[in-house]
Amino acid sequence: MGGPHDNAMREFANYAEMTAAHQKDFNEFPIVYMFGRKSDEEIRKILEPIGAKCLEECVSVYGCGDVMRKADLPRFKDMCRTHRAERDKFMTSHEHLVDMFLTEMDNHEYSYTHRAEDVLEALALRDEALEDPRIRKAWEEAEKRCQDAFDN
Repeated sequence: MGGPHDNAMREFANYAEMTAAHQKDFNEFPIVYMFGRKSDEEIRKILEPIGAKCLEECVSVYGCGDVMRKADLPRFKDMCRTHRAERDKFMTSHEHLVDMFLTEMDNHEYSYTHRAEDVLEALALRDEALEDPRIRKAWEEAEKRCQDAFDN
């Protein structure tokens, strides 16, 4: 599979590239979803793509129908840690921060809602993040670009 599954940190040119790569990693991870009551035969068919023969070999990470092999859990945790490290590294660049904020401002129609909490929530950030002068500066630049684009 490559990417975070071999613990190699990647660098990204922009926020869209990073989110696309992270989404691709999740999409390719061997996980299935199961809802409602199932017969033993239905369960076996659902588990087949992930290489499990029964639910005893499996675990749910999110508790909402997701099923993966217990043996894959360490690799899943590694992927999540790598994603976090890649995101943290990405966020050390002022331009990357601006790009990240501007992208989510556009996604959440910030130019006319001015709902910072929607943008921050999409980025898994709290309001307190804006108290960091480096983050605040990037936010303000993105906010200006967003409003300028809306006004023109």
